[in-house]
Amino acid sequence: MTPLLYISIALITLAAVGYGSWLLFLANRFRGVRVITCPENHQSAAVNLDMKRVFTTMPFDDPDLRLSSCTRWPEREGCGQACLSQIEHAPDGCRAKTILTDWYLEKSCAVCGKPFEAIQWADHKPGLMAPSGEVVDWKEIHPENIPETLQTHRPVCWNCFISEAFRQRFPELVTDRMVHR
Repeated sequence: MTPLLYISIALITLAAVGYGSWLLFLANRFRGVRVITCPENHQSAAVNLDMKRVFTTMPFDDPDLRLSSCTRWPEREGCGQACLSQIEHAPDGCRAKTILTDWYLEKSCAVCGKPFEAIQWADHKPGLMAPSGEVVDWKEIHPENIPETLQTHRPVCWNCFISEAFRQRFPELVTDRMVHR
């Protein structure tokens, strides 16, 4: 093999890796559940973007955004998708995870009072405390209900969420002891 062939292979490989990295960056930017305000009824809705359309239109121009799902579908599936302007204006701002991360910032746990630091969404997700005092897991909250939930519930750190959930589920197994100083 000639040196020119090696150089050509290296350049093609470098270009493919660069293009693949760019595609991954854009995929991370556009994937995930978004919480938008429906322009039609001014209520929250959870939407997902059509990633196939994003990938097929972005190599040559800005991605053409279209919805692949919405919590108002199938009843309103033929809508004009005017909500896409909210995503175009703030692609990360309406992402459900971003909304939750921002909400926990500068708050303290409702149980122990410890201030929140960086949220570990992969393994140590914080929870919520309902007005009734019951702890709630984020898996129980539908994305379109996030804005209303954040107005009525209080933040709970992962440690307190685990212990309070156990306490509520198995009260007969818990013994409370008063701490004497």
